[in-house]
Amino acid sequence: MTEQNSNKWQGKTDGLPWMQRSLIYMTKGVGLYIVYMITAFVSFFYMFTHRVEYKAVKRFYKKAFKMNGLKAGLYAYINFFNMGCVVMDRFAAYGGRKFHIKNENEDEFLKMTEGEEGFIQFSSHVGNYEMAGYMTSFRRKRLNALVYGGETETVMQNRRRIFEANNINMIIVDSSMSHIYSINNALDRGEIVSIPADRIFGSQKSIKCHFMGVNAYLPMGPFAVAAQKNRTTFNVFVIKSGVTKYTLYLSKHTFTDSDKDMSVRDKAAMLAREYAAELEDIVKRYPTQWYNYFDFIQEE
Repeated sequence: MTEQNSNKWQGKTDGLPWMQRSLIYMTKGVGLYIVYMITAFVSFFYMFTHRVEYKAVKRFYKKAFKMNGLKAGLYAYINFFNMGCVVMDRFAAYGGRKFHIKNENEDEFLKMTEGEEGFIQFSSHVGNYEMAGYMTSFRRKRLNALVYGGETETVMQNRRRIFEANNINMIIVDSSMSHIYSINNALDRGEIVSIPADRIFGSQKSIKCHFMGVNAYLPMGPFAVAAQKNRTTFNVFVIKSGVTKYTLYLSKHTFTDSDKDMSVRDKAAMLAREYAAELEDIVKRYPTQWYNYFDFIQEE
């Protein structure tokens, strides 16, 4: 998104458990091609040991793409394989490997980073959004990334070390709802806030959107924040396009004067439906890189 990072954290593995250190050394020692071959083998067994996730993603392909059971099962396997490659890429990045990120539509984003106004990025569980944070240094504006719990403390520490070197702050979502204040304060300071927008967490308030020919429900929270403050937003998708290559897609959305007269709920719904339309386009182009392992789409 901006300058490449300085890799101050390159190769540091102190404090990590032996399994994570082993993965870092393996990606450095034998190379990603060999690691991917191992991942292809492991992914086959993953389908049998993680049946809930397998059934959810298989149903997605059957519902959204009208695939038969055999083809949907094959796509589910490829999905697990791609997810495994993404995880290995993260450990390779921990070890200092550089990935090239091609940035589509970067000009509008750079203009916003040079301005005074804080703005919001809507991310998703497509591709490897986290890689953009590892490979990009935000020098003009600080980026505040909303992060949900569930990761081990050592992974969070390593992620924090990498992000801090690139002027990225993590806002942890917890039951105290303190992250709401952190988001508002960051925007008021003129900084960037990054929020996942394709998964309901915590509050069950949602917005029904048309997605892949059926209904889907997106969380209201991320879109309501932007609507309440009338802030510019970017939909951001980071897609794996090669062994060490990613492509970053950006699209800008700004409220017009007439939009600002709408209610917060209506503005949030407008943003959510625009996001759903762009998410649908990305998923259709890269159907095996959407790692949303639960029943996202609904039927009446």
